[in-house]
Amino acid sequence: MTRKDEMFEDEKPFHMGRYFAHVIGWSILLSFLLVGLIFVWAGGKDIVTGEATRSDWIFTAIGILMIPPVGWALWRYLPDFTMGEPNTPRGNRIRWILGAVIVIGVAISFPLINRDGPDGDPLHLFSNSPLPTDVAWPMIALWAIAIPIIAYIARRNSVDYTLAANDFGFMLGGYLFYFTAPLWWIGWRGGLLPQPDVMIIFIASFVVINFGNLWKRQVG
Repeated sequence: MTRKDEMFEDEKPFHMGRYFAHVIGWSILLSFLLVGLIFVWAGGKDIVTGEATRSDWIFTAIGILMIPPVGWALWRYLPDFTMGEPNTPRGNRIRWILGAVIVIGVAISFPLINRDGPDGDPLHLFSNSPLPTDVAWPMIALWAIAIPIIAYIARRNSVDYTLAANDFGFMLGGYLFYFTAPLWWIGWRGGLLPQPDVMIIFIASFVVINFGNLWKRQVG
């Protein structure tokens, strides 16, 4: 994000409220695309194997009809997730980095979509159920290799202003983890709390990091 005193004369001022309204509306539209893709994927698998029911054909047809118009609208009204970065080579590199994050997120989730669990039930990302080894290894490799590389490239292409906002967010998230993890662990050992779940703390820290980042970008 660029500060007001660093903006080019022909650029519109960044407005946080409009930005979030745009992102929320676009995200709702994205959910319709995901629903359409799931309809086609789930129904298509049964059609290919010859086990399709009438419902499979109906949902597949609905998905096929949904995907083109929703996909076009998502492309047409794609938000600028860099929150006001100018159209410069550095700003465009940040946009490519954010695109890579989205692709990696989909790639990490794909093994779960493509496989059923040992009991035949679907696998879920936000769950503590066991994962087959051939599903876990690709997810671990993608996260362990791609995330450090993307983080390094993003920092190399960030200005002092965005680095300060990012560091502020991570400081708040770190404090949350530093404070919460021991309390939950001790409370569990004392029979006062359920067993600690590291992913709950991770998600809570992730939310705090991003809110802190956005707040710092807004107030400077």
